[in-house]
Amino acid sequence: MRPTGYLVDGQTFALGPFRVTPHLVDHSAFDAYAVVVEAAGRRLMYTGDLRGHGRKRSFARMLAAPPAGIDALLMEGTHVGSERHEPVTESRVEFDLAATIRSTAGLAMVASSAQNIDRLVTVYRAARRAGRILLVDLYSATVAEATGRSTIPRPGFPGLGVWMPRRQRVQVKESGEFHRTAAVRRYRVFTEELVAHPERYVVLGGSSAAHELLRDRALTAGGALVWSMWSGYLADPSGGRLREAARSAGVPLVEHHTSGHASVRDLGRLAAAVNPGRLVPIHTQGPQQFAEHFANAAPQQDGAWWEVAPHRALASSSAASRSPRCP
Repeated sequence: MRPTGYLVDGQTFALGPFRVTPHLVDHSAFDAYAVVVEAAGRRLMYTGDLRGHGRKRSFARMLAAPPAGIDALLMEGTHVGSERHEPVTESRVEFDLAATIRSTAGLAMVASSAQNIDRLVTVYRAARRAGRILLVDLYSATVAEATGRSTIPRPGFPGLGVWMPRRQRVQVKESGEFHRTAAVRRYRVFTEELVAHPERYVVLGGSSAAHELLRDRALTAGGALVWSMWSGYLADPSGGRLREAARSAGVPLVEHHTSGHASVRDLGRLAAAVNPGRLVPIHTQGPQQFAEHFANAAPQQDGAWWEVAPHRALASSSAASRSPRCP
């Protein structure tokens, strides 16, 4: 089977007997989509991972104009059964992070995923608010460029440079892809500059970069290590090693993060707007708790086949016999 190409918001394409319509959603990952799949007169919608507290307006648009006539809604429920409080907004993370940077005398290091494009925007804006230069690594710069969006911060933006961890320098040397470093040469800042003037910079990178900055004494007492990922990772052995390394160096570890997944409240707003005939939990640890929050909840067993039955009054019994099955 040939690849169908890239998904485009609102553009329907055929895939065998199915018609698929992507709908852009707000998620921490770039270019995330919900999809509506139509076949044999039935319509199934899969939310994918989504949220309503990020920077995009796609969640509000979906609430205002949801896909119509959905017979079955596969809805993510990451926070169902585990939510302790409403997630803060991405904008709130920006303001809180800016306050932490302003109160930090030394280097501020933000540990986050390079693929979390919303967080890149947040950290860039926070650094600008605090009057500092943001340094991203080579991988982050490459991911930002790959989005093809001129609004995504990248080398060449005011107050944005590149710091390359040792691991990435070695990878470039071993691969011979020196054009990558050449492309960012005029934006590069080296570790020696971070050691000499840590108060000028915010570094955005992974946890391995944090270890390097701690070892090289660029991140020292007076600086701050900001954890901007799921806090559960800090309970892993690698997270424990990072916490201990920061503690030994006298560097406080601060958490500024918000989830890439919708709150239970926002999931309820989505379910009410779509009003499906059946709501099927997916990507959740609490499928049986869906009935406490949503109408028409119908958990299904993993690996079991079930029928997408019509719920519209005009659906005929003959059409029901042709309904597609979903694993």
